[in-house]
Amino acid sequence: MSAKDKVFLIGAGDHAKVVLSTLEACGAECVGIYDDNPNLRGKTLWSIPIIGAVSEMPDEPDIMCVIAIGSNQVRRSISERFKNVCWPVFVNPISSVHSSVRLGAGTIIFAGSLIESDASIGRHCIVGSGCFVGHDSVIGDYCQLAPGSLTGDNVSLGSGVLLGLGSIVKPYVKVYDGASVELGEKVIKDRRPEGIGVASPEAGE
Repeated sequence: MSAKDKVFLIGAGDHAKVVLSTLEACGAECVGIYDDNPNLRGKTLWSIPIIGAVSEMPDEPDIMCVIAIGSNQVRRSISERFKNVCWPVFVNPISSVHSSVRLGAGTIIFAGSLIESDASIGRHCIVGSGCFVGHDSVIGDYCQLAPGSLTGDNVSLGSGVLLGLGSIVKPYVKVYDGASVELGEKVIKDRRPEGIGVASPEAGE
């Protein structure tokens, strides 16, 4: 992204504030926000107008947009709904992402994160502040790594995985599609969605 790029946001909740701060750090400008809450129409967030429902956003290739919603399922649904818009990648300049790392469309890396060499992060992922992703790890699409979560080297996260605040995934462990890891939990063997409790609300908005 170059300075003065103009971007729209989808979502005006608390998570949007963290996204906006990252856009600001990257030199991009948010020119409008779409949100389905009718009570927000005509209001502003950080002086940025909330201009209408998500369905009102044009699905055109010259529209750049970021989904500022924490729910993995909602981000997936919205990205599949809009086939033509441009989903830029944002990396906060005070994070460290090795040049060999592959980042999917719509993914955001927040401040203070460290992504090591040859890691791969899929589409529309959220990598929260202060996260660590070890070398050669593979993070699937629509994942959320809450602030302070750590994945060792050669970790594999499937699609739609949620890592709670401060959680740790041991090297060479696989976390399967849709599984959740709770706040502060240590995962030392492969994790499937079955039998796991609901992730703590502190995992993300």
